[in-house]
Amino acid sequence: MHLLIPDRFFREAVRNPKPIHFRHSSTSQVFDPGTWSLPSVTSTFGTRAFTVISHTLQQRQYKMTLNNYLDYSRAHQDFGDPLYLFDGNVPHELLRGVKAPDVLKDADFLENIYGAREEGESSCRTACREWLQIGCKNSGTGFHVDPFHFSAWSALAQGRKRWAFYPPQVVPPGVKALRISEDRKSGQETWEYEAPTSFSWFNNVYRNLKPEEKPLLAIQEPGDIIFVPARWWHCVINDTFSVGYTRNIVTRNNARRVAGQIATLDPWLSRAIREEIVDSHADHRDQ
Repeated sequence: MHLLIPDRFFREAVRNPKPIHFRHSSTSQVFDPGTWSLPSVTSTFGTRAFTVISHTLQQRQYKMTLNNYLDYSRAHQDFGDPLYLFDGNVPHELLRGVKAPDVLKDADFLENIYGAREEGESSCRTACREWLQIGCKNSGTGFHVDPFHFSAWSALAQGRKRWAFYPPQVVPPGVKALRISEDRKSGQETWEYEAPTSFSWFNNVYRNLKPEEKPLLAIQEPGDIIFVPARWWHCVINDTFSVGYTRNIVTRNNARRVAGQIATLDPWLSRAIREEIVDSHADHRDQ
């Protein structure tokens, strides 16, 4: 299988949703180099505490300054499952320096909903999220499905990431699905499963797969953007030290589902998405 290279995002992402790889010739098309270069990020935010996560340690979260994390990453380059700086409170200075491709902005209902926000203000509230990601070699996230039926796009400023994807109806090999349930009243879907670390999966599971069991794969280079459709399983490993940014997106394909899923958690955003569906006469179909 090969990752889809789009020429018409609306057609592919809405009618036949699959992961999409946007390739860019320069990181400056996505990131402001004066803001997102590692020396600049370190100079501005070196003493700031960020959230770091550990898959091995029961998905626990810790706080660590960026300077301390960089020291840690240099000492753990060959570690099997190192800590991963994965913070949902992205500094405004960095938000001002990242830009989605126009085709993604045009497809994203959240761009219209939050279009009047002040420069640098986060476009994500309670349910919608965005993250700063800084990871040393072999860090990453094991197979998971993004909550609330959100889709997402992920951009890379530095390094190299390896992605693996399986469609919603296929539980990835090595993942133990315990239960997938839906609350009848709220419609909120709950996924319970156990997945190995991304390092373990690529080194122990992937290499033993039969050809028909292998996932959709992608290698993300600096400046590339990966679009992940709602409900697709995905696993990511940093092949080198990497710096990136990820955020949720709501398109015609998942808008109605997202609105239903977040109705209790974020009623304001749920109503806004429903109004956007009506205003745009969205040609939505549930998955």
